[in-house]
Amino acid sequence: MKSGRILFLILILVLGSCGDRLYSLTTVSPGNTYEIQMWETKTEVSPQNPMPYQVFLELEKNGQVIVNNTILHSGDELDVRFGAIAPVAEWISEKILRFSREKSDVIQRYDWIEFYNSSSQPLTYVFISWTVSNPNPEERFLLLDVKSNEKIRLRVTSQADEGADLSDIGCFGRFEDGKDLTKVMKRFKIIGKYKSPSHYFITVKDSETIIESQEYQPIK
Repeated sequence: MKSGRILFLILILVLGSCGDRLYSLTTVSPGNTYEIQMWETKTEVSPQNPMPYQVFLELEKNGQVIVNNTILHSGDELDVRFGAIAPVAEWISEKILRFSREKSDVIQRYDWIEFYNSSSQPLTYVFISWTVSNPNPEERFLLLDVKSNEKIRLRVTSQADEGADLSDIGCFGRFEDGKDLTKVMKRFKIIGKYKSPSHYFITVKDSETIIESQEYQPIK
């Protein structure tokens, strides 16, 4: 009985330590142009600091740091940590890093997100989030060096319900001159029998970011 109690306590300690593990990642793009480092920190909660968990980004291009100590994700004790949301990172091209709970599945039904930089200057990076409730892969995409007038198509997991559902898209980033691309979020209500693929569009202009769907209306 005593040995069983000790084993139970050890299991609690192990699970607790896994839950407190801070996220970290170092990865190099397939053509060795970019190196990405991401790390999570935890600070004391205060009125000035309600989000103790923060995930930072450092980006190198050809050996030179072009983004440093930029926050990609933050949350409090009740939020799901980034390492649980997107533990798998995979390059899907030289300039696109995908994060998710699992590797991309070419068999699974999919939708399209088309990202278009119609602004007058390049974007050093763009971080896009995609969430559907069933299944819930929690996909994130880090786009690098998006030139002015460049379009990028992202293949994302479709929702699997045949009734009503929701899709959420978020986007933020930074222009080449150092100005932030302000975060924009949109939620769309999917009604009726679902037929993939659906099509979503993110358009960055000099003064605003527009997120639209070809098939669905946003929830205001």
